[in-house]
Parts: sequence; structure tokens; C-alpha cells
Amino acid sequence: VTIARVLGLGGAASLLLAAGCSRNEALAREHLRNEGLDDIELRRHESNDGSFAYTAGRRGDRCTGRILVARGPGSTTIDDRVSCRALESSCTPTTPVACYRLGVMHDHGDDGVLDPMPPNAALADTYYGRACDGGHGAACNALGLHRAEGRGGSADPAEAARLFTRSCQAGHPRGCYNLALSLHHGRGIGQDRVRATELYAAACDHAVASACYNLGVNLRDGLGTAASPSQAAVAFGRACDGRQLQGCVNLGV
Repeated sequence: VTIARVLGLGGAASLLLAAGCSRNEALAREHLRNEGLDDIELRRHESNDGSFAYTAGRRGDRCTGRILVARGPGSTTIDDRVSCRALESSCTPTTPVACYRLGVMHDHGDDGVLDPMPPNAALADTYYGRACDGGHGAACNALGLHRAEGRGGSADPAEAARLFTRSCQAGHPRGCYNLALSLHHGRGIGQDRVRATELYAAACDHAVASACYNLGVNLRDGLGTAASPSQAAVAFGRACDGRQLQGCVNLGV
């Protein structure tokens, strides 16, 4: 009889636990759907702490995560940690932004909850290149930086300058700034401080603080333009406003 009672209580407890787990799973699915996820697959996490591991999709991305539902009297707390990555198949000649996102993912790595991925500069180059070919200015700039620094392959200042040119032509301010640096110093391209100053000014107008600082230096010292201490002060002020601290120092001077 004692054993029967223990089993009976244990069975009831198991049913309550199963019901609780089922309710938690339903709440987890509802939360994930509200976050814009679909094709959700949940499974008990191996830690046995009541959390669920899951895979899902979001606007063509593949997401992995871990979610814990904690229910108390009158309240429910949900701890959801998720990492979403663009699918390799999403990179096509007509979707350069997806290629760029894949490039960024491989460039910096991903500390995904369930499947962390280390950086891979060579793969990043592949996707940046596809995005750049599709007219994505930020991708051309990122690939240019790789060529300038020798990441993902050997350093090639001339190729870097060509990529910065494509980035600038696509309207990316950082690409214009990096092209200006190449022209200013004659790295991989003929030195042209007049054009560099023009590009610094254009990038500064788009809130690239380092471009404002370099514009200020050129205006102060008469590099590629007529010297103008008053205009230099304005440029240093804009650099300082953008938290380029040397611009603050030069403005003070």
C-alpha cells in the first residue's frame, strides 16, 4: 500500500510536471512567434534546467536560441537568447544586402547561443565581393579595408584604392573617406591632396568625424586647399562634436 501511494503521488506529480512543461512550451512558442520567428522547432535543452533549445526562421534568416520560461504567482518571466544569421542561399546577384550581411557575419564571427562561429576573413571576402559587385557601397569599403590591411589575403594598396573608389561612387561616406586617405598619402593611387580635401569635406558632411578632423588639418596647414584657420576651427569643431577627441584638442589650440 505504501509503495502504491508513493507511485500514485509520483504519477500525479509527473502529470503535473508534464502539464507544466507543456504550458511552458506553449508560452515559449507564443513568445517566439510574437518576435517574428516561424518554422519553430523546440527541444529540451541538455542542461535539464527547464529551458528549451530551438531553431527557427525570420525573414529568410536561420535562427538558433535558448529560451527559459519561469512562471510564478501572477507573473511569467521569459529569458530568450537568440542568434540569427543570413542563409548562404539568400546571397544572390539581386540581393547584395544579404551578401553583405553574410560578409559581416564571417568577418566578425558570431557567438551564437548554440553554434558559435569563429571569424573567417577569406569567406568574408567572398561575400563582400559579391555584395560589392551588386553595388553595395559598404561592402566595397569593407573589402577595400581587407585589401589595405592584408586580411583574408595579401595586402594590395592599389586594389584597396579601386575598391574605395567603387564604394565612394556608390555613395558610401566611409568609402569616400578611405579613398581620400589613399589619395592624401598616395597609397595604391597617385597622390592628389586637392581631391583628398574635397572628399574629406564630402565625408565630413555625412558625419564621418575622422574626415572632419583631416579636413581641419588640411585647412589649417594649407594642404590641397588655401589655408584658413577659421574654416579649420569649424572642421575641428565638427570632428569634436563627433567624438573625435584630437579634433577637440585642435579646436582648443
